[in-house]
Amino acid sequence: MPTPTTIQTSVGDRSGLIASTLPTWSCQVFDEFGQIMYSGVPIRWSVAPSGPSAVFVATGTGAPFDTVTGNIGLGGLGFSGDLTLNFTAGSWLFTVAAIGFPTCTRTFNVTNLALPTPTTIQVTNGTQMAAANSDYAPITAKVIDQYASEMAGVPVTFTMPAGHGTWPGGGSLSRTVVTNGSGNATSPIFTADSTLGLFFPSITAESATGTPVPEFTTINPAVVTSISANSGNNQSTPISTLFPLPLVARAANALNNPVAGASVTFTAPAAGASCTFPTTTFVAISDVNGLATSPQPTANGTTGAYSVSASNAGAVGYFGLTNGAPVAEGPNALSMCEA
Repeated sequence: MPTPTTIQTSVGDRSGLIASTLPTWSCQVFDEFGQIMYSGVPIRWSVAPSGPSAVFVATGTGAPFDTVTGNIGLGGLGFSGDLTLNFTAGSWLFTVAAIGFPTCTRTFNVTNLALPTPTTIQVTNGTQMAAANSDYAPITAKVIDQYASEMAGVPVTFTMPAGHGTWPGGGSLSRTVVTNGSGNATSPIFTADSTLGLFFPSITAESATGTPVPEFTTINPAVVTSISANSGNNQSTPISTLFPLPLVARAANALNNPVAGASVTFTAPAAGASCTFPTTTFVAISDVNGLATSPQPTANGTTGAYSVSASNAGAVGYFGLTNGAPVAEGPNALSMCEA
């Protein structure tokens, strides 16, 4: 008479959140000849007796659940029925065995997963600059759980240190926003006051650890931090002649916005190939577009390439100019006739 020797299943190890329900397992029992024992084989499904485990939905208990394999029409399958995981997180062994045949068993590893909790915050627009008494862009924080999934419905608190500005409506320096379906929470717009310098907003979300610390910097928009060649760069002209174009420098602040009313000093080399404005230095005041314009420079009598600087305090930009050879004069008409 055939003897149950092995059990095969189409589904193996599984996992699910605590208190969730896992759908039924199915199995087939094979005899010593490798043939399916289609019906009537008693089988027993057993969960862990303690710790992480589950109960059978069919019985509502964790006691072993006994069934039999089905008929030919059902492919000889036996079913465990659905299991509801208990509230203890961790892994445990789920076993199916042919009753009376202790060597005919199959074991599965089941993991009861803890409920998702915020573990990580990812920040967009965390490092910013803004001019005094102007707006910073909103900060977006994405909350990630321990399974690397985005978490919706998590309160995220944005807190600014005192003395750097206000949220809309004033009052508390903290604002709390709940994450959306993509796990994102976006702060209101924070308006800087006249206090200049670096400060650090705080972003927290429940149990998330290692939260990022953004860097905000409020700047004086009237301070020039960069000067660039706007036009007139890379010109050439014969010695002792005017260059075709004036030199136009752009003065900008740390936000790359134009600075009006800034003094920009154009300085040509004191020796060698150079030019004058009519001296080797000239001071221009930038307009509303941050543009400071020199007169057309005049090449001196020395050929060669050189740089003219445009500066304001520590900010400096450069123009490349070249003094070329003098233009050769053509034959004089009178001298040709005399010849």
